[in-house]
Amino acid sequence: MYTYTYKYRFSSELLKYEESRLQSKDILVLRNIILKTRSQKYRLAALKTLVEYKDVKSIKALSKIYKRTSIIKSMALIHILVELGDKKTIYELAKYLNRSNIQKDKIKALEYFKRLAKQGHIGAIKHLSNY
Repeated sequence: MYTYTYKYRFSSELLKYEESRLQSKDILVLRNIILKTRSQKYRLAALKTLVEYKDVKSIKALSKIYKRTSIIKSMALIHILVELGDKKTIYELAKYLNRSNIQKDKIKALEYFKRLAKQGHIGAIKHLSNY
């Protein structure tokens, strides 16, 4: 189906097909677009749609993409992950804030470590034992 001649002769039909797949509400179809489509435009559109559906894996992937171009957008996505309760992201954010020289950041990091320690996160417990 995806031979060169097919793409060349039926490119407009393929574009319509890709556009229709982007309208899907199925997370697996959208993840399949990200994995198998070569077009960066369609990949980014699928990622943004998955972020709207609060898909943790896609939020992390889009955050990594934005980390290179816009740290503000990346941090906004990280805060969405914190709200969703992703333990790994909360732990990494707490470690990052703990290294800061700003007192407010250290207090917020301590709150995150306490939150994770209540859930049984070993790394957070180790950090709290150092305080």
